[in-house]
Amino acid sequence: MYIMKPCDSIWVWIFLFIFNFISKVESDCSLSCDNYHCPCECYKNEVQCSNRSITEILRFPGHIQAQVLDLDNNFITELESKDFNQKYIKNLVGLRLSSNKIKRIRANTFESLHQLETLFLNHNYIDEISENAFVGLEDLRRLYLNNNQIKSLPTKVFKSLQFNLKLLYLQGNKIDHITPDLLINFRQLTTIDLSKNKLTKLDGRFLTKMQNIQHVFLQNNPWSCDKGTVCSTIGAIERIRQSHPTFEQRLRSRHSNHRLKKSLTIHGGMVCASPIQYMGLMAKSLLKIFKCHQIDLTQYFMTVTISEEQRKFPNRMNETDNDGGENSSNKNKLSYYVIISILLIRIIFFSI
Repeated sequence: MYIMKPCDSIWVWIFLFIFNFISKVESDCSLSCDNYHCPCECYKNEVQCSNRSITEILRFPGHIQAQVLDLDNNFITELESKDFNQKYIKNLVGLRLSSNKIKRIRANTFESLHQLETLFLNHNYIDEISENAFVGLEDLRRLYLNNNQIKSLPTKVFKSLQFNLKLLYLQGNKIDHITPDLLINFRQLTTIDLSKNKLTKLDGRFLTKMQNIQHVFLQNNPWSCDKGTVCSTIGAIERIRQSHPTFEQRLRSRHSNHRLKKSLTIHGGMVCASPIQYMGLMAKSLLKIFKCHQIDLTQYFMTVTISEEQRKFPNRMNETDNDGGENSSNKNKLSYYVIISILLIRIIFFSI
């Protein structure tokens, strides 16, 4: 049996000291930064750089493999693609840039962050976003653009996010117009917040092109409540909401193979800001006054719904769940039998 000698114990202590030192170097991002004074703190998977008066994205040593980079509450004004084309942050899943001085998002800024899932850009001064600003963020689930100075959004600005984006926050901006195709075919999007903007109208088709939308926040916008707007916009929203399955329908769907949409909730009242005679009234209350029920609003939601059903369940489009559909089918069968019977009678009569 080997007995440890005093000199051996010294070597053990030396080994432990070296190991601890290396571990510290590996976890401390304030060491060996490339020509920068790095005031950040590093944890196992996070680089914490908030509230450090940083003015640009720092370059860190390659041995740091961070999953979350926190740069909140600094003085960063510009973002460039080269800032994120660093080995240590290519595997980021979370990036926080809230409460900085950022004014615009250029094309391809985040193109190297293919694994990013959450991006915070809220509480900045952003008033310009390139149409290709979010190219490369195919895995992004949550995007925070709230409380900026955004006035308009290019139609295809979110196109690269359409497969995985679930939450989109745009409240507290100056957006006055949303194109119907802005979020077309977004399969996973469940929540969008457009509250506290400058919207006066919203095309009903905008909601229908998001396949699984569940929560829409529209309060605190200066809604125009003329007859055309109420009937084509507010009316369409009400019809879309009513077209979603009830609790009983969802309960019944559990016992079948047909998967129903989850219910749509419009959060916050849409209060009229104009014209003056309707100011302060709920837009929904004007639907009957303007007799919107006499206007055909199906164009705002039936086109997308039917085409989607045809794509998923092509054989079900000829089926109905109510008794009326079954009766029509039975009538068709009866007519078929009557015709066959008449033909047989005529054949027998002439043969005699």
